[in-house]
Amino acid sequence: MQPGARPRPSLLPHHSRVNDTVSGLRPVDAADLTVQLKTLSKFRRGVLVWQLEDLRDARSLRLLDLNEAAERELGACVREGVGKVIAETFPALLNSDLPDRCRMVIASGQPESVGEVRYSDSRIQDSVFWFECIPLPGNCVGTAFENITARKRSEQTKDGALRLLHKITMAINGSITASEAAQVCLREVCLQIGWPVGRLFITDEHSAKRFVPNPIWYFSDAHRFEGFRQATEMFEQDLTNKFVLEHRVRQGKRAGLTRSVGFSVLEGNRLRAVLEFSSETATPLDGTLVRAIGDIGVQLGRVFEREGAALEIQRMLRQDEERRSASKKLRACTKRYGPPLKVCLERLRHQKLTGGRTSARQMASSIKLMQRCLDEMREIGTPPIEFGPSPRAR
Repeated sequence: MQPGARPRPSLLPHHSRVNDTVSGLRPVDAADLTVQLKTLSKFRRGVLVWQLEDLRDARSLRLLDLNEAAERELGACVREGVGKVIAETFPALLNSDLPDRCRMVIASGQPESVGEVRYSDSRIQDSVFWFECIPLPGNCVGTAFENITARKRSEQTKDGALRLLHKITMAINGSITASEAAQVCLREVCLQIGWPVGRLFITDEHSAKRFVPNPIWYFSDAHRFEGFRQATEMFEQDLTNKFVLEHRVRQGKRAGLTRSVGFSVLEGNRLRAVLEFSSETATPLDGTLVRAIGDIGVQLGRVFEREGAALEIQRMLRQDEERRSASKKLRACTKRYGPPLKVCLERLRHQKLTGGRTSARQMASSIKLMQRCLDEMREIGTPPIEFGPSPRAR
C-alpha cells in the first residue's frame, strides 16, 4: 500500500451466520470474487481467503480476508494480518502441508479436505484444526476450518481410559494377591492422569476409626512426599484425630499437593478399601477418567473377593487336614492304649464284684497308663474320656 492511500475495505462483510457446507460452494471459472467472498462470510466455521501470487510457490500465499468466525475459532485477533504473506501471518503453517494443498486446489480447481492441522504461535495456543480448501476465482482459495481441540482431547482421554482399563484388567488377572493388584492400579492410574501420589487405604473390619497399616503407595518422587506419607500413616491409625488430619493437610501443601480424590473398592456390598490419588493442580479429572477409575475400583474389589474366598478355602482345607490328622492319631492312640486300658478296667471291675484287693503297684501302673492316654488325647485335641470316679482303696 502506497503512503497516503486509503486502506482497502474488507471483502467479507459481516452478515448473520447460517448453516454451511463445503459442497455448497462450486468452483466457477468467471465470477465476481466478491460474490463468493460474501457467501464465505456467512460460514459458521472460520474462513481464511488466500491469493497465490506465484503458482509454483506456496510461500507466496497472501491473506486476502477472513470472516468473523475465523478469530473465534483461532481464539485470537488476526485481522491485522490481512494483506500479508503466510510467513508473516501464520508462520507455523509453513511446517504443515496446508500451503501446498492450497496451491494444488488452486491449480486443479477442485475442493479438497485437508484434515487435521496442529498450530500454535505467540498469539494462538497449541490447538488442532480441521481444514477444507475451496477453490475461488483469481488464483484464490478459501480455507474453511474449525477448532477441534476439545473434541480431540476428549477422544484422546477416552482412548487413554480404554487403554488404562485394558492394561489394568490384564495386570489384575495376572496378580496373585490383592496387594499386588492394588500396587499396579495405583501406578498405572497415576501415570495415566499425571498425578504424583497414589495410596490404598484398607478398612479395618473391627474398627471404623482406623485403617489397616499397609505399605501400598505410589510416588513419582518418594523423597519429596516422605513427610506426607508419614503424616498419612499417622492419620490412618486414628481417623478421629483432627490435629493429625491438619498435620497431613499441611504436609501435603508443603509437598505441592492441592487436592485428593478417593474411589471406593467394594468387596460385595462391603467397603473393603479406598483408592486415593493426589494432584498438584486444581484441574478436575475428566468425567471419562472418573468413570474408568471407578470401574478399576470395582475390578480391584473382585480381586479382594477372590483372595478372601481363596483364604477361606485354604482355612477349610487346613481344618479338614487337621481333622484327618487328629482322627489318624486317635486311631493310633486307641490301638496303642486300648488293650492295656481294657485290662485295667477289667481288673477294677473284678475287684468291685469280688471285693478283692488290687496291689498298690498295679493301681499305680493303671493310673499312670490312663494318665498317659488322657494326655495324648488332649494333644490330639479330642474331648477327654470320662471314666467316672476312681475307686477308693479299701
